[in-house]
Amino acid sequence: MNLEQEVGRRLHSRFNDITSKDEFQSLVQAYWVQLGDTAKINLTNFRQICFELWCCFYSHSDISSAKQRNAAEEQTRNLIKFTDNDQFAGPWERGIYRTIANLVIGKRTNLNLSIETFEEFEHLLKSWQSTGVQINPRKVVNMLAKKTEEGGYADDQEVRERYANIVGPYTSNHKMFGDYYNHSKKFWLSKLSRTEIKERIIERAQRARIPVDGKLARDYQLALLFKKYYKAECVTCGAKGHKANIEVSHKIPLSLGVDNFAFDSPINMELLCHTCHKRYEAKFDKDYRKSKDPSKFLERKHKSQLRNSPWSKFIDLGPSRTKKTPKIDYSGKLKCINCRRQYKGVELCKKCGGAVRPIEDPLFKSWKK
Repeated sequence: MNLEQEVGRRLHSRFNDITSKDEFQSLVQAYWVQLGDTAKINLTNFRQICFELWCCFYSHSDISSAKQRNAAEEQTRNLIKFTDNDQFAGPWERGIYRTIANLVIGKRTNLNLSIETFEEFEHLLKSWQSTGVQINPRKVVNMLAKKTEEGGYADDQEVRERYANIVGPYTSNHKMFGDYYNHSKKFWLSKLSRTEIKERIIERAQRARIPVDGKLARDYQLALLFKKYYKAECVTCGAKGHKANIEVSHKIPLSLGVDNFAFDSPINMELLCHTCHKRYEAKFDKDYRKSKDPSKFLERKHKSQLRNSPWSKFIDLGPSRTKKTPKIDYSGKLKCINCRRQYKGVELCKKCGGAVRPIEDPLFKSWKK
């Protein structure tokens, strides 16, 4: 871990208590000196510290959780308020497209955040836009295409499929990704009968899934099928069509994990417009916090879903439907997922503190492509 990272992490532990720009600026200088450098901090160092601090706001968060997004957004707005434009906001905005492209690609950076679906991509863009930064999704696609060519995997169908799934309709007219997206949407959905769509929904919902940290990621293709099956209409207010911005809502948010009945399944899904979705999330959070026994609150909600959902008789939500996360063997050759240094018999990188994985892990093979 370098000095800028250490200062950024120290600041993160106290950030919510900082109340003014002067206090923040003084604290940065104090940590810089305290942790090993007596020289006055320069602009480049300051920018790097601010970026590391911002990474802490979003790292390891569930981007689909409104509560976690709101907290990170508020911290980002305060960071902008506590710094000059050339210390954080300016360079952050100039590098935003490269940052987003790295997340879509799955490249490991100091920002430990994962996005796997179009809905998570949309949440991410809206979250960052809410802090004042201007983001054009088309420019994200162009940056993604550039990095794909630079990486030498422009002809890899699996790679292009992943990007088209995550960036979704923004890729529809792009020469590199458009073919896959248009094929998936038009052939996949428009040419399927309602019975066939139902069969596809059941098939995808019945797949064995691997939870990450006890949580299931959203299935973009399942969401597309679900929207098509119910004709993209809000179940609360009846709004429909493109302007209604219909979203797939999980009645028990995925951020609560499979142990709390948060399944990415039609049994736990409903379609809501953006406005109704926000209202539902706010009411759920309020009811969940006020419940005397949160576990029983979620269990009752889940049992109600099983009784009332038309999908219950088709889909099994038992423990057999999820795979356990495979245990990592640290005895062989290992590689850091951040700096790529190789080790044996360690669980964290000695240089940067990043996680390590077996050298034959598919993660490294996908990057090599």
